[in-house]
Amino acid sequence: MKITSIIALFLLISISAATAQITNTKIKISDEQDKVTITYDLARNPRITFFNIKVNITLGGETVNATGLSGDLGPQVAAGFGKKIVWDVSKDLSELSGELKVEVTTDTKGGSTNCRPINAVPAYAGLGSVGISGIGLIISGLTVEGNSKELYDVYKNNLSPTASVYSELSRDDHYAEANKKHKLGSGLLYGGTAVLVVGGAAFITRAIKIKNYNRKCAGLSSAPERRLEFQPRVVGLCGIGVGIGYTF
Repeated sequence: MKITSIIALFLLISISAATAQITNTKIKISDEQDKVTITYDLARNPRITFFNIKVNITLGGETVNATGLSGDLGPQVAAGFGKKIVWDVSKDLSELSGELKVEVTTDTKGGSTNCRPINAVPAYAGLGSVGISGIGLIISGLTVEGNSKELYDVYKNNLSPTASVYSELSRDDHYAEANKKHKLGSGLLYGGTAVLVVGGAAFITRAIKIKNYNRKCAGLSSAPERRLEFQPRVVGLCGIGVGIGYTF
């Protein structure tokens, strides 16, 4: 898929027929002949997100190693109208002399030309935040559970309501407070575990998808896909739980 445009001296311009992919190509030379502007339209393709646009320049039959090119070229050009490439002639030549031929081509081969890598840092940062939050809730839950056990031990080991340990709280109040803290501690433990499992799995899944996507962008789509799986497991002698497995 390419379009070839030819410019001769005295601004004699000849443009060859465009392909279906690149159309409406125009070339303009500045009055000082120090800038060459190329405009074109790039048709959309439902299977391709980004195109690799290349520019080949010859002057008087010899290839020019053009370093002064800028604009809509390279491996990350999206389809659209009014695409523009500017060649700063002064960076490569002292003057334009002879027949100038500019060839603009689109090459869609290669994984990296059809997609942009995604930054996985936000996903890992989110995973870290989930881990800190979940662990924080679990630690708080264990602390509250410890306080609950201390209160219940006082209630259990001192059966007389008139015991000296009940100077601030009655025996019934010790039991009520122990029960209250037990419920709170259990809630914090369950909540922290849920945050780690659900939130952690969501961010890990996201990170894995990003990694697989970036591997495909890099042309490694044939590599085995990494994935996160939830697997039922037997815990102890009679309990059933859920395990998380990651395919490497």
